[in-house]
Amino acid sequence: MAIFQIYGNIPIKTLLLANENLIQSMGFLQFILKDYFFYVQPFELVQIVLIFFNYHITKLNY
Repeated sequence: MAIFQIYGNIPIKTLLLANENLIQSMGFLQFILKDYFFYVQPFELVQIVLIFFNYHITKLNY
């Protein structure tokens, strides 16, 4: 997915967990917040959160 190409510094483990079910349940977002809060720069974390909320809202609209 193009979404993930933007963030080259996200760990491979995170990308492997980023499948449709986890995104839809927001489980992937919770995973980032819990396990990578100190790994990701605060500004980058905000960008990631916004992208996943945007993705989630977009899916609900269809």
